[in-house]
Amino acid sequence: MGRQHATHPAGETVPVWNKQIKRTEFVGDLRGLEALGEIPQAPETYQFVHPVYPAMNEYQLAMGETTIGGRRELRSTDGIFSIEELQKVVMARTRTAREAILMMGSLAEEYGYVDTGECLTVIDPREAWFFEIFGPGSDRKGAVWAAVRIPDDHVAVSANIPRIAEIDPSDTENYLASDNVFSLATEMGWWDPDSGEAFKLWKAYSGRQPFSIREYWALSRLAPSLGLRYDADELPLSVK
Repeated sequence: MGRQHATHPAGETVPVWNKQIKRTEFVGDLRGLEALGEIPQAPETYQFVHPVYPAMNEYQLAMGETTIGGRRELRSTDGIFSIEELQKVVMARTRTAREAILMMGSLAEEYGYVDTGECLTVIDPREAWFFEIFGPGSDRKGAVWAAVRIPDDHVAVSANIPRIAEIDPSDTENYLASDNVFSLATEMGWWDPDSGEAFKLWKAYSGRQPFSIREYWALSRLAPSLGLRYDADELPLSVK
C-alpha cells in the first residue's frame, strides 16, 4: 500500500486508528477498525510506501520497527497513538530523520501513546538514529522517549530489546529526548540522581539485559578487535 503526494484544504483532519489498521487486507477494509481520535491535517502531505509499518517516503526518509516492551507499569490506555500511526503521520509530513523524531515525540506527548515500548531505526540520506518510546504510566496521558544518532561510520543493532543507554539532551547533535526522560524514572523509583549512578534509558525503562544473542553476534563479528563478551552487563550501542 502507498500514500500519494497530496494537498489538503484548511480545517481538514486525519483519523488516528487503533492497532487493527495493520491487520486490514485490502484498501478500504474497515473490519475491526476504530478511530481513536483525530489530528489536524497538514496543508501538503508526501508520498510514502506503507507495508503494515510505513517504510520510506519520497524524500528517502526510512524507518524500521522493532517492539522492545519495557516495564508494564509504563503502559497507558489514555491516548490515541500506536507506533505505526505515529510513523504514518510523520512519513507524510517530514523529510529528515531529525524532523520525524521530533514530530513523533511531540504528537505522542500531546495526544498520548498507548502502545508497547518500541524502537524505530530512522534514517535519511545524511543521518541514522535509534528512537525508543514508551508509555508515560498507566494513569497518565503522554509518552517518554529518547533518540540517539548512530555515528556515520558505525553499525548498530536493535532486535526487540531496548538498546539506548546514557543520553545527553544538551547535545542535540547526537541526542533528542522528552522533557520527562529523567524525572519520570526518578518519580517511579527506577533511577536515583543522587546515587552517583549514571542514568541509562534501558535500565530505567526496561530493567532487563540490553542485548541478546542477535546483538552480540552481529557486533562481535563486525568488530572482533573489541573482544566483546556475551556474559557482559552491557554491549556498546554501535561499533565501527
